[in-house]
Amino acid sequence: MSHLLAVRKGEDVMSTMTGNLRRTILFGVIGTLVIAGAVRLARADVASDKPGAILVFPKVVVDTSGLLGPPTDTEIQITNTSSSVISARCYLINSNSHCSNAPTTVCTAAGVAESAAAGAGGCPAGGTCVGPCNPQVVENDFRLTLTKRQPVTWKASEPLRVFPCDEVGCALGNNAGSQWPGVQEDPFVGEIKCVEVSPTLVNADGEPQPIPGLDPVNGFTGDLKGEATIVSISTSGPAVDARKYNAIGIQSLGPNSNNSGLDTLMLGGPNAEYNGCPKLLIVDNLFDNAPVTTHGGSFSASVITDLTFVPCSEDLATQSPTAATLQFLVYNEFEQRFSTSIGFSCFKEVQLSDIDTRPGPFGNAQSIFNFAVQGTLAGQIRIRPVAGATTDNRVLAVSEEFWVSSGPNGLSSAATNVDLVQGAGNGDQVCLEGASAAEGCTIMH
Repeated sequence: MSHLLAVRKGEDVMSTMTGNLRRTILFGVIGTLVIAGAVRLARADVASDKPGAILVFPKVVVDTSGLLGPPTDTEIQITNTSSSVISARCYLINSNSHCSNAPTTVCTAAGVAESAAAGAGGCPAGGTCVGPCNPQVVENDFRLTLTKRQPVTWKASEPLRVFPCDEVGCALGNNAGSQWPGVQEDPFVGEIKCVEVSPTLVNADGEPQPIPGLDPVNGFTGDLKGEATIVSISTSGPAVDARKYNAIGIQSLGPNSNNSGLDTLMLGGPNAEYNGCPKLLIVDNLFDNAPVTTHGGSFSASVITDLTFVPCSEDLATQSPTAATLQFLVYNEFEQRFSTSIGFSCFKEVQLSDIDTRPGPFGNAQSIFNFAVQGTLAGQIRIRPVAGATTDNRVLAVSEEFWVSSGPNGLSSAATNVDLVQGAGNGDQVCLEGASAAEGCTIMH
């Protein structure tokens, strides 16, 4: 069993009980967060190394004051990979939880549990953490128009009202109407979804029409490519820690795949306009609190892993969350098998050991995701969404490792790959604003 590991530059990589860990380099204090590379069966339906007609950033974090952890911001980059002007309808989805007795106070369930045990309060006395998406999905929509081959980048924490462009592009107004609104609140955690649309055509509700890609080089399957870099200022050890991932691109099925231009987008299934989402996620991971040391013995740390899930089916027309269940099969290096499940709605970020125990550190040592229970450093997790009546309820994910050292290196972040296994099903839907049951949106509430 192999595992993707980041270590400091020049250091050797440790071995597990049964096999060597694969190597990637953590240059200085820079971490790498790798997202969902596709397992190719007939084709790569979802890929982070290719452009798509739908672009998903599963995790965007802003906490400039360090209220929930180290001060953190996210740099977003989106690139038009085609030789044509393209546009996109984008959605910034706020997945914060808030205190039940202080609705403007952002919290995490783990943070409330920890502060309550310490006799302090992340929420006023008696408050609980409610959300995310309770009772609705909270999103801001924004628009992008990019000239040919144009990249644009911005900080998630800062609004960007005017997009840069070359002299010709500016003269033609090719970036007109483009903006980044900035996150709705700080602290913030959430996702971004962007859908490629026509720069000129609008549908009946006045919104730009979703279209397949415009570039034949990409097979008319999509022209949007993206990267996100989450940067934290450490309170101990090296000053800066960064982890970077590629946004997930969902390809359209070619030049004739979305001729209707409707606001209901069909991902997989019998009436597919876009490729389907994965039926199974596979995570090769170090178990929580695994003690790891390099061969040279110069660096030791305890490792924890966070998983962040976002849905493929999403109702942005009525901003209604769609509940689903994720089932987990956990294998250690002795090929012993464990299982559990969790509920899921519009967004879920969870430490492995909190999946089957209550939030916070209490009970983590008894989790099936903990090194103390498994007795091996590494393992594999297979995650399967339970299909609904009309949609497959499939998800996309990123996995982050956090290496906690008691020495001068403090906290460093690294990454694992999440493999995506494709499969047939009913498909998923993204219902944009303007979508309706009449045009085929079946996840509306």
